[in-house]
Amino acid sequence: MNVASLKLCKELYELSGWANANDGLKWHTQTSPPAFGHGSYKTEHMFPLYDLGYLLRKLPPIITLKSRAGGRWYARCFRGKIVDSSIKKFDFGCLADTPEDALCELAIKLVKEGQDGA
Repeated sequence: MNVASLKLCKELYELSGWANANDGLKWHTQTSPPAFGHGSYKTEHMFPLYDLGYLLRKLPPIITLKSRAGGRWYARCFRGKIVDSSIKKFDFGCLADTPEDALCELAIKLVKEGQDGA
């Protein structure tokens, strides 16, 4: 399964908290040895690893994801909102090496702007 980069997954999780036991996501874990050689190893679940399907389900339905020249991917979200009797447009786009990274970066931008739709 392909997932977004660890850095982006961690940032998105810290901003959004997207994940629960029923999501079926894999988690980035860290295992610590027992103190002074006594006891058992401790595994700590640090943050979820977001895959393409999960990100598509969590993001607003107005998303485009396109392959660009040079093997890069572009994710874009365009939304409109009525503000003071006019339409205010929100246009967010992200370019990355993988579709997972492009969508994860887009999700980060949308969460920061309060436009995540979740």
